[in-house]
Amino acid sequence: MILKTQQSRRSGLNLTEVLIVVAIIVILALISFPAVLRARDVGNRIVCASNLEQIGTALFTYQGEYGAFPPGGVDGPMPKAGVRNGTSHGWAQFILSGLGRDDLARQYRWDQNWDSGANLAVVQTRLGVMECPSAPKGRTGSRGAAISDYGALYSFSSDLIGAGFADRVANREGVLVPNQRVRLDEIYDGASYTITVAEDAGRPQAWRAGRLVANSGISGGAWGDRKNSYIVHGFTYDGAKTPGPAAVNATNNNEVYGFHPGGANVLFADRSVRFVPRTVDIRLFNRLVTRDGREPISGLDF
Repeated sequence: MILKTQQSRRSGLNLTEVLIVVAIIVILALISFPAVLRARDVGNRIVCASNLEQIGTALFTYQGEYGAFPPGGVDGPMPKAGVRNGTSHGWAQFILSGLGRDDLARQYRWDQNWDSGANLAVVQTRLGVMECPSAPKGRTGSRGAAISDYGALYSFSSDLIGAGFADRVANREGVLVPNQRVRLDEIYDGASYTITVAEDAGRPQAWRAGRLVANSGISGGAWGDRKNSYIVHGFTYDGAKTPGPAAVNATNNNEVYGFHPGGANVLFADRSVRFVPRTVDIRLFNRLVTRDGREPISGLDF
């Protein structure tokens, strides 16, 4: 009997088959990568909105306890706000307890400036609720103070009226006005139509239309900084000149600015949060800034 032997054959992929598999993996990765980025952006935007909702709850808690919203910063004596000498403070210090940081509220010295040595340990404490996850990491404010991607938005520039980008109103002020405490019943335009806090993310770095401006910085980037509050100036869409028709995402030079694709989150006096597109009409946006403009408001489809 003749025995036949079969030569063993090693299983596996040849070079051509390997290249085909690699190509398929690369194509699938390229297809799925934008979806992954979109999912991340949506998630970050939700977290950012949640931060503002918590800030809104803290502001509401303060006004419920003290009968008015906190000032958008203090320069000098303001006994009703607990400041009895000529010191300066930001707005966020007033709501530390409402944000669950009683420890920092107890440590903070109202008889010393916000950036004094006595207050550095407090204002250098990072508060996650003040940081948008889409904004650049590793930033600090003046004197190493912990940053904030949100600022008190309390008015718009009178230059915008002459330029045709804002209505002529008797009162351009909003809610968190420096050196004032505004009551809820003084928001005549309605709490759901009046902004209190908005994103001004990325400070103290300077950004214009999605690009970092080299060798440039902006003040007011810390949550405890007196200069954290700001007004709408209106810029050209490239963020280079003011006044202009852009109210959102042109520049973070003390303007509304978010690192979310297409717009930024803003907080209203009723604690609601809306995502405002960068294409928003600046005249409409300025109507949402004032508390007593008595302007017609329509087209809030964002």
